[in-house]
Amino acid sequence: MSRLFSIQSSKAKMLITLMISLLLAVPSLASNPAEPLPELGDSAAGLMAPAQEQALGQAWLRSFRASVPLESDPLVFEYMENLLFKLSSYSDIEDKNLDLVIVSNPTINAFAVPGGVIGVNTGLLLYAESEAQLASVLSHELAHLSQRHFARSVEASQRSNFTTLAGLLAGIVLAAASEGDAASAAIMASQAAALDSQLRYSRLHEKEA
Repeated sequence: MSRLFSIQSSKAKMLITLMISLLLAVPSLASNPAEPLPELGDSAAGLMAPAQEQALGQAWLRSFRASVPLESDPLVFEYMENLLFKLSSYSDIEDKNLDLVIVSNPTINAFAVPGGVIGVNTGLLLYAESEAQLASVLSHELAHLSQRHFARSVEASQRSNFTTLAGLLAGIVLAAASEGDAASAAIMASQAAALDSQLRYSRLHEKEA
């Protein structure tokens, strides 16, 4: 068991390193990270522009597709994509150019990533009893995007803790792959104080969504 956790922890550290490099690739985050935050009401908008969220999301998506097995059935993808775009027309998301990923995994899971990425596991499709249930889950994830929860989490970390943010993104990859221990390791790699702040924001964002 300890050997398995060690392997998973190593994978988590590798993913965190990759996610840090992705974060550094986004100009607004890489430059002057210790700069005081602007007080603009919607401070998330002042910290990370939607275009920068999009760039980060696309970089993350390339890494994700190379790391996790995806569902290849075109009929399944078309059905879910149509449902997602139908729901997005009723959401407050400004940019409706969304990317859907369907993870080939029997566990029930869904997630949202900055830049308009929505992911679901095939387990969710298998266990959902109706389209309404699927729509409810997708709507919840769309709410995360429309409320720009990731950008607000960046604000909470004061633009200075790349490890916390990288751990959050890496944890999504690991959770989608059903590696609970490794996902925990990705989070544990963050500093304790920053993690506590991040979790408080995550709980608030889940409630808001």
